[in-house]
Amino acid sequence: IADRISNVFVPAVVVVALLTLLGNYLWFDQDFQASLLRSIAVLVIACPCAMGLATPAAVMVGIGQAARNGVLFRGGDSVEKLAGVRAMVFDKTGTLTTGMFKVKEIKTFGPPEDFVKSVLLGLEHHSSHPIAQSIVREFAGIQPHPFRSHDEIKGLGVRARDERGSEFQAGSYASLNDTSVEPGHSLYLSENGKVIAWVDLEDEPREGTEDLIASLRSFGIKSVVLSGDARTKTEALAKRIGIEEVHAEKLPQQKMEILKGLEQENPCAYVGDGINDAPALAQARVGIALSQASESAIQSSQVVLFGGALTKLLSAVVIARRTVAIIKQNLFWAFFYNVLAIPLAAAGFLSPMIGALAMAFSDIIVIANSLRLRSSRALHL
Repeated sequence: IADRISNVFVPAVVVVALLTLLGNYLWFDQDFQASLLRSIAVLVIACPCAMGLATPAAVMVGIGQAARNGVLFRGGDSVEKLAGVRAMVFDKTGTLTTGMFKVKEIKTFGPPEDFVKSVLLGLEHHSSHPIAQSIVREFAGIQPHPFRSHDEIKGLGVRARDERGSEFQAGSYASLNDTSVEPGHSLYLSENGKVIAWVDLEDEPREGTEDLIASLRSFGIKSVVLSGDARTKTEALAKRIGIEEVHAEKLPQQKMEILKGLEQENPCAYVGDGINDAPALAQARVGIALSQASESAIQSSQVVLFGGALTKLLSAVVIARRTVAIIKQNLFWAFFYNVLAIPLAAAGFLSPMIGALAMAFSDIIVIANSLRLRSSRALHL
């Protein structure tokens, strides 16, 4: 904001200073020295220090206040962008939910259940996906099926070949070549392209998620779920926590396309935690990751929420909006001060020395106003 104003303000002040010099000397019968002093007074008073401090002072204090509340902003741009967000797009697994899955049901089509568990454990123990980590935790104590190689496919699942040459794949319904089975389950296991089992898992929403969505709505921010998980489970979670718009069973590339469409309607932030979310986090106006997210997700994000609490997102939004409000107040004061003081300097009522003192006083007001962000009231809109 300050940069756009300064691009106009600085040339305008130079022109006013030249007009002050020429006007006083040519038309108001002032000698050259008096005219020059008035021109210098205009330049000193209009020195855009307060305008230059308006944004960085507020941003610095705002980022510090955010850090004390468990939110890391990667620069001033991310603060200003988050303040303008009108749609919050959430990944489901590990973001809106805890990511701590429990196996609800296993259905096999031929092989014994113990074999299915062994294969799933062998496939998933190399993956960092929340479902994979939950499988490893749930099936602890079982001997994993040996595989020669592993290949993790973003948004689809894990594929591996065992010592007999059989290819196994564990993933979502979208990953299947065999569509003879019903959709809607959490995980499918196939052998050489044929489904041999599916697994249903349960996952709970993070604590305080429903209140967070309601608070975002009260701030005029629409919430959207954008997930690769099964539609029935995603819609059930969205209904439970109060989100109306749902996009489910989407691959990473499809997520980016949907996010691009949502961005055309409203400035969007994307909140995610997994490797699959990295492209969407990088594409969004603001990418937001939880601190326990994958390394690629954190590197792709502009805001990181520490402590594993999604509710810190509300603090991030409030601090961002308060910071931008303070920036606007600072700029208003700087503009008001210049509108009042420049004519007085041009008319000879303020000397350059008085102008310098007035400029310093204006800077102090801007800094003091920015420091108001440190108060506890800065966390309330």
